[in-house]
Amino acid sequence: MARRALLAIGLDSNIPHFVQVGSVPVFRGAGSSDLVCRCGASVLIQGYLPGNFLAIRIKCFRCGAVSTTPGLPEGEILPRDAITVMGYQPAEPQETLGPKLMKEYEVKDARTLTSCNTCHR
Repeated sequence: MARRALLAIGLDSNIPHFVQVGSVPVFRGAGSSDLVCRCGASVLIQGYLPGNFLAIRIKCFRCGAVSTTPGLPEGEILPRDAITVMGYQPAEPQETLGPKLMKEYEVKDARTLTSCNTCHR
C-alpha cells in the first residue's frame, strides 16, 4: 500500500494537504468517476464523490501541480458530528440549519477572524 505524506495546512493555495506518492490514488471513494490531475496522467481520487472531499489540496507526483476539490459554498456549515461522515445528508435545508449552527457554535464572520488557528487548534 502506498504511503501518503501529510503536510502542514496553510492558507496558501499552493501548499497541499496531501502529496501523491507514486502512481496510486491518494484516496479511494465510492463514486463512479475519478478526480484526475490537470496533467491528465494521475488519478488523485479514485471513485471521487465531491461531497466527501471538501476543499482538499492534493499534489500530483507526476507534474507537481496542486489540485483543489471544491469546498462548501460561502456561508454553509456542517454539524460537528457530520465532519467525518462520508456522504452526509443534512436533515434540514442549509438555509435553516446554517444560521442555527452558526449561533450554536458561536462562529465569527470573516471580518472578525484573521487566523485559522482561532478555531482550528
